[in-house]
Amino acid sequence: MDTLQNAFTRALSPVTQGLSAIAEASASAERQGIARFNALADTVSAATSLAGVISACPTDYRSDLEPALKGLETGFEKLFKARQLLVSYEKHKASGTLPSFLRLKEPAVQFSKDYMDGQYLRSTLDALIAGKKDEIGHMERELSSDKCPPRTARPDGQLITVDFFLIPAKQELHDTMKNASGLFRGQVEVIVEMRERAASLKFEKKKALQKDADVEMADATRSSSSSLQSLVDKAVSAKVKSLEKKVVKNAIAGSSKGAARGAKPVAKRPSPVNPVKQRQAALEQVKNVVKKNKKRQAREEAKRLKGGQGKGKGKAKAK
Repeated sequence: MDTLQNAFTRALSPVTQGLSAIAEASASAERQGIARFNALADTVSAATSLAGVISACPTDYRSDLEPALKGLETGFEKLFKARQLLVSYEKHKASGTLPSFLRLKEPAVQFSKDYMDGQYLRSTLDALIAGKKDEIGHMERELSSDKCPPRTARPDGQLITVDFFLIPAKQELHDTMKNASGLFRGQVEVIVEMRERAASLKFEKKKALQKDADVEMADATRSSSSSLQSLVDKAVSAKVKSLEKKVVKNAIAGSSKGAARGAKPVAKRPSPVNPVKQRQAALEQVKNVVKKNKKRQAREEAKRLKGGQGKGKGKAKAK
């Protein structure tokens, strides 16, 4: 009995060894496939531009995938901009405002002014939001990772039946690329989103910087004009006071001279003083002084620059 069992075991051993060898080969092929996919995933994920994603494609697939990847980039750019517009429309609706372009385009049908400025524009904004949402949904469906129509029919509807034989190495590469199709699509989406977000943040920072600069310039202009006006007022008032002192002094001197000669003092009325004219005259004098100072400073600056250029030329010639 033992002899029969041993003979039966020896007869089955080649089959067992063959099955174990097949299982081991299958496990080894699976490990190699995972390693190839991981290597491809690392290369694609490290790409920071569309050119980098295209370069990560295997050579056999690069020429065929390049137009498709460029089309994905264009589609994701349109999708991102459509989402930004939808966000801006929803902000207008939440705050009770309207986009400026809605008032520029007149409707084909004439409505009353009250209806146009109220319900019509709000309804148009609601329609814009609904239409933009539908457009975004359509774009997302067109750009989804499972949007890969099988090529089983020609445009005329005739079915395609293709028989081919793949080299084992090409078959392995084909399987890897088939599994990595979603990886390429996702990386293109990430690259486009990062680029568009960076551009949007840069634009917002420029707008904020321009607004701050306008506010600072307005404050500086206001403060400088007020300080200049105060200086002019002080100079004019000082000039008017000095003129008034001179008039009073001359009047006193004239009366004292008449009394010394024994003549009857005649009360000479001073000519009436017009404060507006005095202020204007003093203002003109201040302006003339400011102009003279500016001209003098300009001449001194020109002389200084001319002297510096002359010294530089002399040094150059000495060399």
